[in-house]
Amino acid sequence: MDNTYQVTASGGQFSVRKVIPMDNPDFSRTIGLHWRGAILLVNSNGFFRYDDERETMIRVDSLPSPGAYFTSGGKLWYSDQHAWYELGRGEDRSNTHMLTLLSDIRHITGTGRSGHLWIINGNNELYEFFGGKVNKETTPFPLLLRSVMQGNHAIGLANRIMVDQEGGPLTFNVVQPNYFGTMSSEYRYLLTGISDTWSEWSTANSQISFPYLPQGSYMLRVQARDIFGTIQEMKDLRLHVRPPFWKSSWFYAMELTIFALLGLLSLKLSTRYRLVSRLLALLTIILLIEFIQTLAGYSFSTSSPVTNFLLQVGVAFVILPVEGYLRKTVFRSVNAESRLLRAIEELNRREKGGK
Repeated sequence: MDNTYQVTASGGQFSVRKVIPMDNPDFSRTIGLHWRGAILLVNSNGFFRYDDERETMIRVDSLPSPGAYFTSGGKLWYSDQHAWYELGRGEDRSNTHMLTLLSDIRHITGTGRSGHLWIINGNNELYEFFGGKVNKETTPFPLLLRSVMQGNHAIGLANRIMVDQEGGPLTFNVVQPNYFGTMSSEYRYLLTGISDTWSEWSTANSQISFPYLPQGSYMLRVQARDIFGTIQEMKDLRLHVRPPFWKSSWFYAMELTIFALLGLLSLKLSTRYRLVSRLLALLTIILLIEFIQTLAGYSFSTSSPVTNFLLQVGVAFVILPVEGYLRKTVFRSVNAESRLLRAIEELNRREKGGK
């Protein structure tokens, strides 16, 4: 199963001239034909061409590893999971791509007529396939956005869709009317802002799911391809993912406002309620430092826990002098007013004692 034999037959005698190793780790069936002046062999691992000079089998990188392959009458038909192709005498593909309409093909052989085939599928049904070339003259139907779901909730369709970051997985369903069968169209998509490359062509990509998307703006592009190779593209869909309220700008502004009010309140209460003033000052500093750390961690967060830890340590070292400055500034005024208050109280006691 993993060797190719070069043999000679002469005078009724059969002998092996050379044994050539061949890459076939799955021990799949190997078939071949004489193609463009060379011996071409194929198995599930790919296509191989015999090199006369090196006397070895060389992989043909320009041809993909086939999912299914058959040979008959000097021709070879193979599928790459997306379409069917034909190699051999008089290859012009004719309407070979129409074989996609049949699922689970188990055998292909020629009928003796040009381009005509006998085909057997997995249900042991026999089909006669006609080789006349089919021309698609009708305009393809447009590719449309059918629905958008976040979790179990449907989202209204629009040119620009707004969703919440914490709302759950996001699913887009697209559809293109096609009367050749549900498996005859393939789809691919590109989400700018996440990736710069298109996904692979697949019939399953009519449903596009994203388990999680960070906050930001994105552009979703989707294309459909029918069995004739015609590509239709859906109108670009703009998508904006809103952050949770505690990451929004208005919430940050509210936090800063509260910090400022707490600081002012601590200064106002410093002359009479020193303990309350000190507690408010400490609370203001702690909340402000925590706010800075949260903001820094959110802005520079990475997927590596080690990197996140080092970032937090770096932010702590940066914040340390800020914390010291705030503590000195707040408590300087509190302490000064406290000393002034003590001096006034001492004078009052002396005056009362003198009287």
